[in-house]
This record gives sequence, structure tokens and C-alpha cells, in this order.
Amino acid sequence: MNRISKNQQRVLYILVLVLVIGLPFIFVFRDVAIGAISFWYDPARDLLLALANLKNPTLIGQPAGIPNIFYGPYWIWILSLVLIFTHDPRFAVFFVLTLPYFIIFPLILSRFSKIFGKATFICLWLLFILSFSQYSDQLWNPHPAPLLFLILIYLALFKDSLKKLGILKTALVGICAGLVMNFSLSFGMGVAFGMVLFYLLDGFTEHKFSPFKLFKTLTLFILGLVIVFLPTIFFEFRHGFQQTQSMIFTFTQSFLYNSAVVGQVGLRGDSIILHFVDVINRVLRIPAKMTFILSLFSLAYFIKLLKENKLKLDVAEQKLLLLLSSVVIGILFTYLGTKNPVWVYHFIGVEIIFLLLLGFVFLQLSSIVFSIV
Repeated sequence: MNRISKNQQRVLYILVLVLVIGLPFIFVFRDVAIGAISFWYDPARDLLLALANLKNPTLIGQPAGIPNIFYGPYWIWILSLVLIFTHDPRFAVFFVLTLPYFIIFPLILSRFSKIFGKATFICLWLLFILSFSQYSDQLWNPHPAPLLFLILIYLALFKDSLKKLGILKTALVGICAGLVMNFSLSFGMGVAFGMVLFYLLDGFTEHKFSPFKLFKTLTLFILGLVIVFLPTIFFEFRHGFQQTQSMIFTFTQSFLYNSAVVGQVGLRGDSIILHFVDVINRVLRIPAKMTFILSLFSLAYFIKLLKENKLKLDVAEQKLLLLLSSVVIGILFTYLGTKNPVWVYHFIGVEIIFLLLLGFVFLQLSSIVFSIV
């Protein structure tokens, strides 16, 4: 039997990509075109704010869940760019969410095929778009967060990408973290804490520890955060730092005095952990009990392989696991540490963590199978 040539493999791969990206796009585009999109309080309010921004440019966005604190202006600015040409919300959905999720998201995810392989990349893309297509056709400010979070992980993980930027790539990671905070404040704070933890652990575990290199990395990351929040900083200068005072008061009340500044009660303790873990069920689209059994089996099996020195991870795989673990710690620390309400929508973006963990699991299972065969 003749083997398939490299050119034929490339053509087949392109055809599969067109199929797995094109078919879901057709269904999402149909929903957007016929107006089958959400138009409740938040998107309606944000579109009105975007219209107002065209006449009187703003340095802040919509109000956050914490009293006297507002999101950054980027969501409003992006919507305003579309509203310059048309006031039809369908066009806002298409250009702000649909195109980025069907062009940028698979493009960035495909870069992880360097670690997982092309077949796993296709599986991960299908798992994501079939489970979370609402991110691409429902207008809501937290929905860009998963895409930005994926870009952040890509920039932080692959040192060979964007070589010309050099050390400034770390500042880009900070910019992405800041943008995630501007679209989903609570989730973004957890991601930012997690990235600081990742850089600390990565710096201390390097073969030759360099305090200067670690300091430079953290400085560039924080610089990226500051750049994103420049509009908010300018706004604070003009208005007596009222938001800053509210944020400090919120942190002190929540973490030091164990008290909330919001009267509503959201998820607490065990519920936060259960909702966090439940995201994997939404990714795999299988019953929770089956997910739990598979997770326990996989964890036990990988621990066994590690003890027997049969599981060897390369540098990229080690850094991926370290990064994902650090972000998980950062998110859970933020959600479990605050006394202010945590809602289900705060877990938007967590699916990226489980998606990449699944890619790692697929990679290890495939290597085990091939070694047996």
C-alpha cells in the first residue's frame, strides 16, 4: 500500500480544517444573521454606552458588580468602532465576537500543535466550539476573555514566537492579563495573580537562578498591566481616585476584615470548587460522575507512571503544566478568599485551562499507546 505523500497530507489537513471550522461557522453565522442573539439588559446597556461614546469619548466602561467600581473602556470602545458604520447589533456580534473566535482562536490554538500534534488540536477546537459557541454569537463583555486568555498562555509559553519583540513579549503577556481583567474583572484578577506565581516558580526552578532576570520579568509584566489601565488611571486623576479608594476598601474588607461590601450572596466554599471542576463536564459534554471517574483514573495512572519514571515531560510540557497549575491557584485563591459574591459567569475562561489539560492528557495517552504497539 502506497503511503500518503507530505503534499497529500497537507491537502487533507487543510480540507479537514475547512470542514471543522467552516461548518460550525455556518451555523453560528446563520443565528447571527437572523437575529437569534441575546439582547437583554447588559448588551443593550453596553450598546447605548457605545453610542454615547461616539459623541463623548469615555475613559471607563460599564459598572462592575462591586459598588463604585467600573470596568475599563475597551469593551465600549470596540463596540463603538462597529457602531460608527451601523447601529445593527448583529454586525457588532459578528465583528466583535464571531470573526475573532473563528479566525484568531483556531489560529492561536493551532500553535499548540507543536506540543499536542495536529490531530489533538482539531479535537480541542471541536470540543471548544461545540460546547461554547455562545461566546461567538452572544454579545456580553466576559465573552472575549477566553480568547484573550488563550493568547496570554501562548505568549507566555512559546519563547520562539515573536522573537523580534524579545523581552517586550513579557509586557505583551501583562497587556493580555490586563485586557482579561477589563473584560472579566474577577477572572482576570485570578489570572494576573496566577501569572505572577508562574513567573516566581519558573524563575526559582530554573537551572541558573537569576534574581535580576526574575525582577525584570515581573517588572515587564506589571508594566503591561499598567499600560492597559492607563485610561482608568487618567480617569482617576481627574476624579480624585474614587475608584481606587473603593477598590482598596473592598480588598481590606474582604481579605483583612472578612466582610463583604456587596449585600448579595453568591457561590461559597465547596460550591466554588464544584463549579470550577464542573467546567470539565461542559467541555467533554459527559455526565459529571463519568468525568469524576475518568479524572481519578487518569490522575492515578499518571502518578504511577511518574513513580516508575516512565513518564518523561519535555520543557514545553513542564512549563505548560506549571503555568496552568499557577493560574488555577490564582483563580481559586481569588474566588475563595473574597467575601463578595462569586457568580457562575466568573468561570467563563476556565474552560481554556481544562482544554489544554485535555490536550496534555491526549498527548500522553497517545505516546503510551504507540509505545505499547
